[in-house]
Amino acid sequence: TALGTNIAFNVAKNFKENTIAAFNAALNLGADAIETDVRLTKDNKAVINHDDEHILDGEEVKISNTSLDYILMNRNNSQERMLTIEELFEYINKNNITLHLEIKDNSKILFELIIDQIQKYNFWDKIYLLGFSGKIKTALKFQDKYPKLRVSQILRFPLYSYIKKPQKSYGVYLGWLDGVNNSELIFKKIISINRLKKLKKYFEDLGFHVMGGVINREDGIKYLTDAGINDIFTDETELCHKLMQQF
Repeated sequence: TALGTNIAFNVAKNFKENTIAAFNAALNLGADAIETDVRLTKDNKAVINHDDEHILDGEEVKISNTSLDYILMNRNNSQERMLTIEELFEYINKNNITLHLEIKDNSKILFELIIDQIQKYNFWDKIYLLGFSGKIKTALKFQDKYPKLRVSQILRFPLYSYIKKPQKSYGVYLGWLDGVNNSELIFKKIISINRLKKLKKYFEDLGFHVMGGVINREDGIKYLTDAGINDIFTDETELCHKLMQQF
């Protein structure tokens, strides 16, 4: 989820993440966009799932070692089933919302499957591709070929950008991962609110749109908004929606 643009996803505490059930719940709580993850199957088809491992009909499988036909044959028909990329884009089109799509594989094949869907619906202004630098090299490489493509980079070490500027892209993400031990502590120890303000201006002067996340508590959300970052990814859609109305 996010403040500012009200980006939403998962609501994993109530529904299986990256599914229609979770997306619907987030939208019902006031979000107008979703964030989810895409990866390749064994036969180079794109499906929506965070991890390579997935429980399918009671059995744990590795998506990268499993064919799409097998997944389709063994998934259930509920709104918590694993989605194909085609089903995801149909959902985006039906609900007229924005999608932030985290790429889990640097494969050119996966990138081309995503581009096919963007072109099919003419969704250049609705789809944002994001990921850590190692996972989005292909997307970054093809920005010149697809000038409307919106690619954003998750920065592991933001301050290193003063030494080596990130490759040109639509945006960057700053922050920590709530739920990961010491992630918030380390970030705040290194980057104060004042330093974060300066870092935000630095990136904006370079032409990047600055976003934050993944933050799930009010104090963390306030930390970023105090620095002027209002697009914040979170799993707590309802909390974000309420806070955004207050700030």
